[in-house]
Amino acid sequence: ESRIPSHLKMWEYMNKAKTENPKFFPSNNGKGVDRALKENYAFLMESTSLEYEVQQNCNLTQIGGVLGSKGYGIALKRGSEWTDRISRQILLYAKRGIIEMKKTKWWRS
Repeated sequence: ESRIPSHLKMWEYMNKAKTENPKFFPSNNGKGVDRALKENYAFLMESTSLEYEVQQNCNLTQIGGVLGSKGYGIALKRGSEWTDRISRQILLYAKRGIIEMKKTKWWRS
């Protein structure tokens, strides 16, 4: 939860709007993006997913910067034999630029 006054004010406004109109918040990212494309509507979503959507649709744009920084992880059972191997491979891919190459290939193709 944020304690930043502008974030709190925005959340208060959004909750009021949701109470007055239950359809204010789309049920998923696809519906939010579709609504932003068709209506006078701004949709907040996770930045990596939004970056992908913007790369796929030239009628969509992203404004502002990232509101927060989140990483991604891979879920494994505690003590999994794969933990070290997968971690090392991800680090190797990042070091060699493979992750960025794949992102470029799949986001911009």
